[in-house]
Amino acid sequence: MMIEVNFSNLEKVFSEEVQKFDFEERPEIIEISKKYDEASKYCLEAKNARIEGNYDKLYSLASNFLEKYPGNIVANLDLAEAFSKKGNILMACEVLDRLSKLYPSNEFFFAGQKNLFFIENLEASNGSKMDFSILN
Repeated sequence: MMIEVNFSNLEKVFSEEVQKFDFEERPEIIEISKKYDEASKYCLEAKNARIEGNYDKLYSLASNFLEKYPGNIVANLDLAEAFSKKGNILMACEVLDRLSKLYPSNEFFFAGQKNLFFIENLEASNGSKMDFSILN
């Protein structure tokens, strides 16, 4: 037995059902939507700042976002990266240490990230890449 489905009016039906939904009785949905929009906007702007190599802008974006959402991992990592790229490794490490306390199950990741910041800084100051071929 074959069932035929007509999708021609599916969009109309969906739209009508959404309109029936009473958002005033569910304000948490509106709040979640706002947070999602803010996070999406932040991620896009931060990505563009990173592509442009504009770490002052990345710092500003991350700092402003973290004022409202201090535990946001992505914004904290962006802030740490901005500090690192501007040569302030100690502040980058401080951000990562704070993240380690907030998210202890990820402390090895944050420790590894600190090591990468140190390596990048050394490479930048020496003008050469470090050779890790002995690790292979």
